[in-house]
Amino acid sequence: MAISFWIVTLLLQLMLKTQSVIWILFLTVYGVDSVCTILHRLYLRQNIFKAHRMHFYQVLTNERRVSHLIVSTGYAVAQLLICLVIIRFYSFSEVLMWIAGSGMVVSCSLIYLLKFVRK
Repeated sequence: MAISFWIVTLLLQLMLKTQSVIWILFLTVYGVDSVCTILHRLYLRQNIFKAHRMHFYQVLTNERRVSHLIVSTGYAVAQLLICLVIIRFYSFSEVLMWIAGSGMVVSCSLIYLLKFVRK
């Protein structure tokens, strides 16, 4: 958790320095997984403060028996690609960045939703 606090602190400093919140997309993969899991648990009327195994990576590793190494690598590569797109195209218009960012969030959300379709 200490590392995550450092990452969020550094991202907040970057957002303040550049006066752009586009950098929040550096947390796209993990943020989408967390938000979608919370929304799913609310939909199922579960207590979101109790332990569970409903995050996408948990479903992949525990229920689908995908290797932890493969799941971790997949998460890292997906987030790395998103970060590279953000860094590469940051100098373009902010509207274009938000359109691209929205597309990335929607794509990650659809991948999350596929876990329910393929059961």
